[in-house]
Amino acid sequence: MKFWIISMENEVITYNKYTLSILISDFIHDTLVKCSIADWDDAGAHPVTDGTVNRVEDFLLQLADHFDSVKKYFLLPIIGPCADGSIDVWFNNKNYSVTTLTT
Repeated sequence: MKFWIISMENEVITYNKYTLSILISDFIHDTLVKCSIADWDDAGAHPVTDGTVNRVEDFLLQLADHFDSVKKYFLLPIIGPCADGSIDVWFNNKNYSVTTLTT
């Protein structure tokens, strides 16, 4: 099973499921590493928990599986922490824009 990913630089890259899971995990953890403590934004933000991070990882892997099953490219989202401890996942390309919050 191969996964076709469109990176932030609009490059099409092929990954297998194991490599994709590592890519997604590293991508999320690199983005959210500073947000696991309370007040990470110096304005009273709640920490992003490991459970929330795991749900985002699972969501992205399931979404990649779906895209693969319908033979479509999977676009890496922009992710970011929210002050309430949730994670914003934003997919944006020329054809659509989708935002989801995971708590």
